[in-house]
Amino acid sequence: MIDFKQHLRLKERGFKVIPLGGDYQIGELICIHGEAVGSGGGNAAKKAVEIYCQNVLMGHGHQLQASSKCSPSSHKKKVCAWMSPIVGSVSPRYLKHRANAWVNGMTLVYVRRNGTFNLFQVVITDGEFSFGPVTYSHRDK
Repeated sequence: MIDFKQHLRLKERGFKVIPLGGDYQIGELICIHGEAVGSGGGNAAKKAVEIYCQNVLMGHGHQLQASSKCSPSSHKKKVCAWMSPIVGSVSPRYLKHRANAWVNGMTLVYVRRNGTFNLFQVVITDGEFSFGPVTYSHRDK
């Protein structure tokens, strides 16, 4: 098997590789692959917010999902979980054209100095997406 960390020289290029099952904290947001949560019976984001009880971003399912939980005793205690869409094929060869709910897109996270953040899920349709007043396209050169 190829050792991607070594082959791609990720450390030399400033990347931090987190092993499967690990997590990475960005401000008040924990980032996970999501294999421990699984598909969640169709709503993995809801399952993740219940399991982690904190803000969590995951991939694994390649769908666009979000779920939130608010404490009835504190208006400040609000946590959310998001599943990020995939920047890649929504019909990879290994799925053999089976139906799935994968969505092309990405997640952008902006973290403030105090650790709070804004998270934006972006859907890519026909190779294009808009963020703010700008539309980006695979046709751009």
